[in-house]
Amino acid sequence: MKVKQQAGIAFITAMLLCGALAASTVARQLSPHVSNAPSIFDGIVKNPAGSVEISTAELRTALEESSAIVLDARPYEEYAVSHIPGARTVSGKPGTTPALYVADVSDVAKTIPDKGQPLILYCNGLYCGRSERFADELTNAGYRDIRRYQLGAPGWRALARLRRFDPPFCDFRKASD
Repeated sequence: MKVKQQAGIAFITAMLLCGALAASTVARQLSPHVSNAPSIFDGIVKNPAGSVEISTAELRTALEESSAIVLDARPYEEYAVSHIPGARTVSGKPGTTPALYVADVSDVAKTIPDKGQPLILYCNGLYCGRSERFADELTNAGYRDIRRYQLGAPGWRALARLRRFDPPFCDFRKASD
């Protein structure tokens, strides 16, 4: 074998070893056993709406610490069937159709006069625009600290099955078992 061939083989071997080492490092970083690994509970949808989105972990913390008021942007009938524990229902804006339903800001203004109060809104998940429309209306009414949980009630229920949250925040076993 010539020196150039030996050098080429050595170079390719070194590159393969470096690639394997790099892949191993990335795999360790993504491992569920590593405490700083990304988590589905920390993910957000990154919807281009005007209001800020929060993750499941952030919503859970807000519920545990009572650091924000959680408002369900769905009609009462949907809230009554299932809602995120601790969330408040808001009556619908008069004159809206079911397709363009939006919660009534005047109902919020009666019970939450502080426009700086942190509010978290949710509805029926990814393709439901109710929390976005409600956030826009609240912003127009002067509320300043509005965040949305874009995964909504369905996302909360699904993720609760993956990682059993401590009751009362998300124990759906009684209702579905």
